[in-house]
Amino acid sequence: MKRLVLSLLVPVLAAMAMIVGGGTASAAGNPYTAASACAHDFGGSWHQTKTRGHYAIKDRDKRHVGDVYLMYNSATGNNCVVTLKSIYVGKPTGISVLLEVQGRGYKYDDRNYKYYNAVQAFARDRCVKYHGGIAMDAGYWAIAGPNTEWGNCH
Repeated sequence: MKRLVLSLLVPVLAAMAMIVGGGTASAAGNPYTAASACAHDFGGSWHQTKTRGHYAIKDRDKRHVGDVYLMYNSATGNNCVVTLKSIYVGKPTGISVLLEVQGRGYKYDDRNYKYYNAVQAFARDRCVKYHGGIAMDAGYWAIAGPNTEWGNCH
């Protein structure tokens, strides 16, 4: 009897997993981490900042669609902001990233990428603001991390 129940339950659970996890998210997942994305684009060793260093990006239905990270390279004094996709992974779609350095302006990009988008700026002895976003269907952007106060002063 247990064997019969298990043989019926496994296909049902597999179908449920495909329905819940299906949709537009990639089954393979994003091969990059925030540190590896910053290192790939800018070289060096990157570490997530200790305060306000990560925000989850959620769509209108509160589904997780990506993450935005603030990274720091203590050897160079540079900050890197990276937005990682967890939806449409591997397909070129809009990913935005913004890093504003107090008294020095900002760096921004919102082009199409397969896995992530990243910018860096020198921020030693400066405070920063940052955010990132993922382009969704119908021209809507899911955005996270719109800091209104300066933080992460190094």
